Amino acid sequence: WQYSVFRLITIWLKLRKHMKARPQDPFFVNSNNERISKKDITTAVRTVAQASNIPDDKVISGRSLRSGGATWLALSGIDHSTIKAIGNWKSDAIMHYLAALPSLNTSISQQAML
Repeated sequence: WQYSVFRLITIWLKLRKHMKARPQDPFFVNSNNERISKKDITTAVRTVAQASNIPDDKVISGRSLRSGGATWLALSGIDHSTIKAIGNWKSDAIMHYLAALPSLNTSISQQAML
């Protein structure tokens, strides 16, 4: 619970209230109270990767969150059509991420046939 997504968002909402954010303001902002850019996300992900001693952090980007999220959901037993909806994928690009998971290849192939 200490680091759950629910708790972190609750803390963020309290901070936004303290910052006098309006409902129409972007949900996530940078230190200048501006909408977070793709560059901000990539910088944050690469900083964490570097601090975690992950080799070759230059291949990691904000898109790593999409593939990582899809992978985590798949490994948690969520079916690919639900993951596709959660990630707002319009195409079957999600299959590119999930194809790298050998334990899921059989079930993904079966689901794709449906």
